[in-house]
Amino acid sequence: MRIDNVIFGVNADPMYYQFWNTVSKIFKVKFGIHPVLCFCGNVKPEYNLGEDYGTIIEFPIAEDVPEYLHATWVRFYCAKMFPDAVCLLGDIDMLPISRNFYIDNLVDVSDDHFTHILADAYCPGDFDRWRQHVKDYTVPAHHHVAKGSLYQDVFRFEDTWIKEIRKFANTKLGVPHPERPGWTYWCADEVYPTIMMRAYCDNGGIIQTPGYTQKMLSRPYHHYTQEDLSSDRYFACHSPRPYAMHMEWIDKLTIDILRSGS
Repeated sequence: MRIDNVIFGVNADPMYYQFWNTVSKIFKVKFGIHPVLCFCGNVKPEYNLGEDYGTIIEFPIAEDVPEYLHATWVRFYCAKMFPDAVCLLGDIDMLPISRNFYIDNLVDVSDDHFTHILADAYCPGDFDRWRQHVKDYTVPAHHHVAKGSLYQDVFRFEDTWIKEIRKFANTKLGVPHPERPGWTYWCADEVYPTIMMRAYCDNGGIIQTPGYTQKMLSRPYHHYTQEDLSSDRYFACHSPRPYAMHMEWIDKLTIDILRSGS
């Protein structure tokens, strides 16, 4: 398997879209993976979102569905638009570091089956616990990897984006966000996909969860050395937010990632 595209979803919330120029550059320059930004709403010049290292696609907003749900689910739906390309679902504030994790470790993984390469995120070392039909065991919304046609097979998308986002909202899955009032169904993009993945397996489908446990450089700040980046100690950095507040640290990390050999 070789990843062709990495897909992100955002709306007009600068907490997230401000990472686009940085994360797209790292994926394109260091990994040769093409970034795609699904922007829910209309991109405005003042957002300063470039296409030097990736492609931006606008998606309409369903007025009866909260915008945050659009931003979380659109990356799944967008993957089906590339039926023959292997698509990775990214988290826009998660900066990739390790070529071993995103390229070398996938060489012997079949692209004939749906795959999740971080399935042990909430149960370290147990890559199959999500398969148990237990409410609190889920996979992350990011790091799904498969051809776009397999996303359609697993998640059974509607034929239009507006129909799909309304269907997704009507699941009423997830929990209230601890810091954002009104975000009632936070993590629906983890709960719902896990349910659909279990159903797919129960009906004879195959989902691969290769085990590549590696550390993450975590926010808010974490000391690292250039050797840490070059020696493959971390697979990615979950960056501090917002970008504008932590720009100096993030920009230095970006330069160091691009310099590293791992």
